[in-house]
Amino acid sequence: MKWMPEKKGLVNGLITGGHGIAAVIWNPIETEYINPDNLSPNSSLKEEPTEKYFAEAAVLDRVPSCFLILGITFACIQFFGVLLLFDPPIDEPKSKEPSQEDEKHLTDADGGEPLQIGGEYNTFAVQEGDSDKEMDTEERDLVDEKWTGLDIPPFEVYTETSFWILWSTHLITVLGIVFIMALYKAYGQTMINDDYFLSLTGSISAVFNGGGRIFWGCMADKFSYKGSTLAMCGSMIVFLLTLDVVSRSGGQYAYLIWICLINISMSGTFSLIPTATARAFGAKHVGANYGLVYSSQIITGPLGALLATTLTDRIGWFGMFILLATFYLGAFIITLLFNVKTRKGENI
Repeated sequence: MKWMPEKKGLVNGLITGGHGIAAVIWNPIETEYINPDNLSPNSSLKEEPTEKYFAEAAVLDRVPSCFLILGITFACIQFFGVLLLFDPPIDEPKSKEPSQEDEKHLTDADGGEPLQIGGEYNTFAVQEGDSDKEMDTEERDLVDEKWTGLDIPPFEVYTETSFWILWSTHLITVLGIVFIMALYKAYGQTMINDDYFLSLTGSISAVFNGGGRIFWGCMADKFSYKGSTLAMCGSMIVFLLTLDVVSRSGGQYAYLIWICLINISMSGTFSLIPTATARAFGAKHVGANYGLVYSSQIITGPLGALLATTLTDRIGWFGMFILLATFYLGAFIITLLFNVKTRKGENI
């Protein structure tokens, strides 16, 4: 974001898109290593005969060594990746900090109190010509027009209502993602008896996952975080509620298409929320502030794993999809409360 401050959504989409698209490479490699003969799951529990598991020693014995190889490989990739990180040249103009004139606009004209109610920023409306007086063309190109004009440090950001809205949205949407990524293959095994096809589904959907992060990042740059997140949550509700009926009536290729559509939609979380964090609270402390938003994963990880392993047997697959759609409905409603504005009075 230091290199392209005016395109924070695109930058976040590109960076997190690498994470989303990684399964295109690793899914087939892992499947070929662990299950080279394309064996099908051949074991199930008496309590839930529709759930299938691998019991062949030829498959299970390869799992520990697969983790070891992946761990070493990932460590090497990350080591060399970190070596390539560096800041923009010091002589390159940086994003403009709020000027004294901006600070004047950020206060109420009558009482001199900041226009900040319940943590929401009702920032000033820029008078025509003000920005031109303060910035030349080159500087103006480097300023994110969707920035609030404020830089809030991490020890203060948790007092803002908008922070907790982002935190809650991140928790709910990622909880849904944990469910989907943990269970999409298990659900597919109830209809599809081809491990290679299910692995292919994971790889193809990963392309849509990575591309979706770029798409939603661009949507945030073009429109707003609020509008983009509402569209993301709305599409997830539709795809989740129709997944079971479409997959069972349309077969394995309908299942593949719907999993890809779900991946496009759910991927927006990882580009929209970092972008909103930077624009709402400023880029100066974005690393620490997004770290605080990301702390919701302290709850999401264990809770998602627990629920994913216990609820499916009790409420069935369609019940699970209704529950996930309810999560996204909650995120939709919470996002309606997000009312952070740019310096021109528009949604960030």
